[in-house]
Amino acid sequence: MGNPLKKAFKSINKAANKIADKLIPKELAPFLPILGAFAPGLGLTGSAVFNQYILPQILTAASSAKMSGEIDPTQQAITGIMSALQGPVKQTKAEAALLKENPELARQVEKANKLADATTITDKARLKELAQAGDIEGLGIFGDYGTVFDAPTKIPFTEKTFGDFLGGPFQPGDYFGPQEILSFTDDAGNIRYFNPESSALDDFLATEITTPIDLSGLSGQEFKDAIVEGGNISKKGFDTKLGALQKELGSQQGLQALNKARAFFDSPVGFNYPTLAKVGIGASPFLAAQAGQLKDEQEALLAQQEADRAAFNDSRQALTEYFRRLSDPTGMFAAMGGRVGAQEGGIMSAAPGMPQDMQVDGRNGTFIPMGVKEKADDVPAMLSKNEFVMTADAVRGMGNGDVNAGAQKMYDLMNSLEARV
Repeated sequence: MGNPLKKAFKSINKAANKIADKLIPKELAPFLPILGAFAPGLGLTGSAVFNQYILPQILTAASSAKMSGEIDPTQQAITGIMSALQGPVKQTKAEAALLKENPELARQVEKANKLADATTITDKARLKELAQAGDIEGLGIFGDYGTVFDAPTKIPFTEKTFGDFLGGPFQPGDYFGPQEILSFTDDAGNIRYFNPESSALDDFLATEITTPIDLSGLSGQEFKDAIVEGGNISKKGFDTKLGALQKELGSQQGLQALNKARAFFDSPVGFNYPTLAKVGIGASPFLAAQAGQLKDEQEALLAQQEADRAAFNDSRQALTEYFRRLSDPTGMFAAMGGRVGAQEGGIMSAAPGMPQDMQVDGRNGTFIPMGVKEKADDVPAMLSKNEFVMTADAVRGMGNGDVNAGAQKMYDLMNSLEARV
């Protein structure tokens, strides 16, 4: 990160800390990113760009600043990705071309939607009442077209009007008459009733659908379902047309994947996977802060344990040094030669049944270390006045290289010398 970026980030971080400290309670801070994750779909006042991108960034930055004292770039990036996944679905080039080359599909979908919004009347008494009042349009030769006998030329006898002709002699509610009537509210607010099998209904819908429905906000499976269910096209026909356009214009798999993610997060708030995902992503700054705090606590605990271990080792070393000095207050160690280290004289050696690496203290019968190696000065040999100790080399030399033989000769010499006193 260059110096200008560092300075800018530092300034933003400082501002976020001030705002968070003054305006945001500590208890509320963990929930701000969760609110930011839902902000794009809450319909808040303000521009769509602000609600989708800027507001979540502000809430996440304020939360991080309040909990950890600084803005976390990683969490800001996660929030940005979450915002991008909640944008509007964008059609692929092939889907847009399909609608452009087949404009009748949009009209067919709009017609299907209007039919789905109609009110269906099946009550026989109500059907007869509407028929007697002349309120039902498209009842055939006794309605819009006159009678077969006095005005046959007025009947455009085609497949479209076959229902008009059959419905003529039989009124709604009769055994052979229409068993249901569709009710619509036109653009003027008037309620109109139609025979569902009549061409009058087709004419009405044609006049009502002045602008085809906008299907540009649909993509993928939702787009296909809307076209197949509302349009006059089968699933196989849809796949054939769209597949040909994809070969020509490209399938845009990346955009399709993004649209699927956006469709997933566009679900209503509730006990569902999209809601859980938003809560989880929104809670990530708090979880990251908790993880960081736990890591710091663990590192502090390990450091304290290491310090305690070092203090123990130092204390043990100091205690060992204390007893070593206590056993040799003059600092004259046996490895350098000097007065004898046992009241009875002789070589320091282990006796049967002696603990490993220990030997008997000649003064009081207790155990003292035997020592690790020669000249290590690690045997606390207490000396008495006028006593003398031989070095290991002197013992070895007395025995011509054999320590035990040398020790025996020194025992003999010590005994002979003591006999002179």
